Amino acid sequence: MAPPELSRRTILAGLGGLGVAGAVSGAGTYALLTDAAASGGSIQSGTLSIDVDCDRCLVDGGVSFALGDLDRGASGTETLSLAVETNPATLWLRTDCPPTVDPLGEALRVRLRYGGTIVESGTLSSVRRSLRGGTLLGEGCTSPGEPTDLDIEWDLPLDTPETVAGAQTGLQFEFVAEQCRHVDAPEGDNPFAGTPPCDEPPECLPCDEDSGNRVAGATFEYDGPAEAFLELAQRTSGSGPQSDDLFAGQLEPGDTFESALPRSGRADVDVLVDSAAIFDFHTSCSQPFGPGVVFTDGTYSLTVLEAVDAAGNDICEVR
Repeated sequence: MAPPELSRRTILAGLGGLGVAGAVSGAGTYALLTDAAASGGSIQSGTLSIDVDCDRCLVDGGVSFALGDLDRGASGTETLSLAVETNPATLWLRTDCPPTVDPLGEALRVRLRYGGTIVESGTLSSVRRSLRGGTLLGEGCTSPGEPTDLDIEWDLPLDTPETVAGAQTGLQFEFVAEQCRHVDAPEGDNPFAGTPPCDEPPECLPCDEDSGNRVAGATFEYDGPAEAFLELAQRTSGSGPQSDDLFAGQLEPGDTFESALPRSGRADVDVLVDSAAIFDFHTSCSQPFGPGVVFTDGTYSLTVLEAVDAAGNDICEVR
């Protein structure tokens, strides 16, 4: 897949570099590259070095991408050509940890291939967590001076919420080459062994004014006061509700129901009882939303039991 045109969207906004972060000249010792270099780079440690070549790269103490402002449906591939020079060596990779809250990282699909073989795939955040402890690239020792491509394929699904598509995230690699001679196991020892794992995503995310979140669905309890035909309708223009309901059903007090909520467009949802609009609520998180919130006009009321955001994360209880 060829990278898309960048005239309207910055596919790799502020590309922070594709380069070598480390090399090992012998088991247990390695040096970090500190000098920046455009269009690839290398690091020397004794007689061992790793060379990197790529179209858009900057060596600056790490291998990093900054991604943002992606169009839904966009996809592309970034390729690093990696070669261990001078001596046969094993080549290792690890990633950095994602932020605990990273909507774009949870939505962006990535696949890493080394020499055509899949190393890892999944969401960007899951790949970063999975490879944090390091992984061997290829099988055993590399041949000196023979480059092999590491491809980073990515795509943003068409059904990604608009608010997520405009978010920012990133990815950072670190490489280590370990000399094969004087190493007992053909695959060598993982130089990243013992790296603490990444924090797992939180069990829930807040929906408040500072979260930048948006509600995508909720489970409600109808509190009455009597049996009624209830509708939820998205408001798209003016003050009136949309004719196509988000939910419609006959309810008795204590009944529960689930409803999808608008992921884009106007965030106002009108509540109608027996076809008459009685109150509304907001789903953009500019107003608190989550389990425990009660929406009412003083007579009729709905209580939120569960809610999820546009990325599918559970929304925290509002206390």
